[in-house]
Amino acid sequence: MQFNPATIKNRDLYLDKVLEQPQLIQLALDKLNISGNFTSAARVWTPGGGSSLFNITTNDGKKYFMKVKHSAVTVESKLETEPKFILLSALQNEYKFLQKYQDSPYIPKLVGYTELSDYDFLVTEALINFDDGIKQSSPEETVEYYQQIESFVRAIFENGDIHTDLHEKNIMFRDKTPVIIDWEEARHLPQTTDFTNSLDVKGANYLGNIGQTPKSPGMLPGHTSLNRLKLVFNNVLSDKIQPLLSLIAYNAESGICTSLNHGQDSRSYQSINLGQLKWTGQRPGNDWRIRVIKQIILTIWNKTNLTYVDIGSNIGNFTRSVGKLANVRMSIGIEGAPNYNRIARLLAFIDNSSNNQYFDLICGENDLTQPLAKYNDIVYGMLSVYHHIKNQAKFLSDLCATNPIGLIVELPTQPECYPNSSWRHEIAKLSNQLTLPYHRVISYTPDYRRPLVILSNTPYSTKQKLILSFIGIVMGLIALGYKLTRLFRL
Repeated sequence: MQFNPATIKNRDLYLDKVLEQPQLIQLALDKLNISGNFTSAARVWTPGGGSSLFNITTNDGKKYFMKVKHSAVTVESKLETEPKFILLSALQNEYKFLQKYQDSPYIPKLVGYTELSDYDFLVTEALINFDDGIKQSSPEETVEYYQQIESFVRAIFENGDIHTDLHEKNIMFRDKTPVIIDWEEARHLPQTTDFTNSLDVKGANYLGNIGQTPKSPGMLPGHTSLNRLKLVFNNVLSDKIQPLLSLIAYNAESGICTSLNHGQDSRSYQSINLGQLKWTGQRPGNDWRIRVIKQIILTIWNKTNLTYVDIGSNIGNFTRSVGKLANVRMSIGIEGAPNYNRIARLLAFIDNSSNNQYFDLICGENDLTQPLAKYNDIVYGMLSVYHHIKNQAKFLSDLCATNPIGLIVELPTQPECYPNSSWRHEIAKLSNQLTLPYHRVISYTPDYRRPLVILSNTPYSTKQKLILSFIGIVMGLIALGYKLTRLFRL
């Protein structure tokens, strides 16, 4: 971004000079047929854009907001590839864009605009600042706010426009609607790229660089773009999630642990390590099973545009991670505890996982076929879950009806999980009932020492067998590392 030295000079020259002429402000309000009182408002930072700001209370109790700037202060910036600076005054430029998008709920509602004695006066509705507005929102509303902002920015991109200054100080609220303010540096400049690589998303591309967020206490560095704004929303959401984590304890009282004694452990089953949000669960934060499952899918089904269905998805760590594989079109979590799915959906937002779905369903009780009916080439993940399903016959019938192409399963070895049976017998039953005749024990999981088994509807090639064997060796070495760590602790 380059800046017009004449504009910067005029900005500093006329900064707050209008405050010396309160009669001029009153004349402008009279011209706009606004009767009431005005008080000066503080800028977020100085000089910033250099507007003088005012809060207005009309005689009938309405609240407005007014920006005043000398007309010699034109649009400050230009992108490196723009041939020349825009010579329209900054507030005239903002007024033009507010008019253009007045039908959108994400734009300040115009009250009036006028010019008087070489000054521009722009009056809009009064709004709630970002910090106060976001403080009142639920976690789900926080996600929705960002999605609404992103959707609107996509719309202006498709119209060939760029805001150039997207940060939390330029996001305000009208009740529960986010509103993008400060359009002084906006411009019409169509981009020959996709939205993901556009300036309002990335902050820089072939057209130039829209500049960095002004340094201010508590503000993240980075371009004034959606990518940085998303991090701000992630941090806000993380703070809102933290008090909810006590609701995802995995223990005997959770209602889903029907086998083995899970005691009163207050921890979740899976751990969380996303940005500033950290939470230690019963399985390690660096859960090797995730990498193993992803590698198995890439090895066996790399040429298939598949659907991954995570049975007992807990808080979605596997659902999200597998969903990021290029050959996975949709990654679905099936979970019987709604609180787990609530957290999973919120974590998916933080983790930028857009191809996830989470269904509140109890396997063996609720019908799985209906929500999965539109998906083909399903690979199921069922990790340490099968022994908790009460009506396994109904569950397997549902799975069979979806014609899966594969299953990756982790089973406990405790005899009490298999009355009159064993985990090997259950593998044979799964293979037979799901018509997945090719099954192979990969290895035992390093932490719980449970067998990890893959079942497929097609035979494995020699190369695939070699890779699966190598995965098993790596898992064995990791398990050895676990043993040595425990030994040294003793």
